Amino acid sequence: MRFCNLNAYRSELRLFLRLCALPLFLLLSTCGSAPKLPANGSFPVPPPPEYASPANWAALPTTEDYADLTPGDQLQDQQANARADVFFLHPTHYRNTTESSTDWNANVYDLEINEAVDDGSIKNQASIFNAAGKIYAPRYRQANLKVYYSEGRKMAKRALDIAYDDILRAFDYYLKNHNNGRPIIIAGHSQGTTHAKRLLRDRFDGKPLQQQLVAAYLPGRYASLR
Repeated sequence: MRFCNLNAYRSELRLFLRLCALPLFLLLSTCGSAPKLPANGSFPVPPPPEYASPANWAALPTTEDYADLTPGDQLQDQQANARADVFFLHPTHYRNTTESSTDWNANVYDLEINEAVDDGSIKNQASIFNAAGKIYAPRYRQANLKVYYSEGRKMAKRALDIAYDDILRAFDYYLKNHNNGRPIIIAGHSQGTTHAKRLLRDRFDGKPLQQQLVAAYLPGRYASLR
C-alpha cells in the first residue's frame, strides 16, 4: 500500500531527524596501506554478492541487526511499522588489505570488513532512520579508500564501477521483492554518496519511481569521481 501524502510525511521526517538524529561521524582516514598497483591496469575482482541471501545485507527490517538500535531508553525499535523504506549505502571501511580482501574491491565475505561496517556506519548512521523507515543496507564490493587519492586514481573508475554494479543489483532486488510501492528515502555517506548519486540518475531522475522518492540524504562527498 502506498503512502499517499508525501508532503506531510516529508514534514514529519524532517522533525524526526531534528529531534532524534545522532551526528554523522567521519569514517574516512588517510591512514592504511594501499593495495598493490597492477602493472597492466587490471586487478582481480572478488565474487559478486547474491542479494537473495540475507547475509549479504548489513541491515534488513526482517533481521536483528545494528540498524534496530535506538539511543537512550525512551525510544523503541520501529522497523516493523515504519511508513517508508530507507535504502542506505554505507561509506568506505576498506582501508587496509586483509587476508581475503587484498586488491581494490572488498570481498563481501570478509568478516573483518563486515564487522567494521556493522559496528560503524550501520550502528551509528543507518540507525538514525530507525523510526522513519524500514532500513535496507546492502553489503557491496566497496572500493578501497585509496581510489580517492592520487596513488589509486588509475584504479578508481573500475573499482567504483564494480562497487556500483552491486548497488544497482541490490536496489533492483529490493524494488522487486520488498518495496511494494512504498515511499523511498535514499541515504548514504562518502563512497555511499558517490554511488547514491548514480543510483538517483539511473533509477529516479525523469522516471516514474521519482514519485516515490521522499528525500535523499547524501553527505560526505561534495564531488564525484564519476
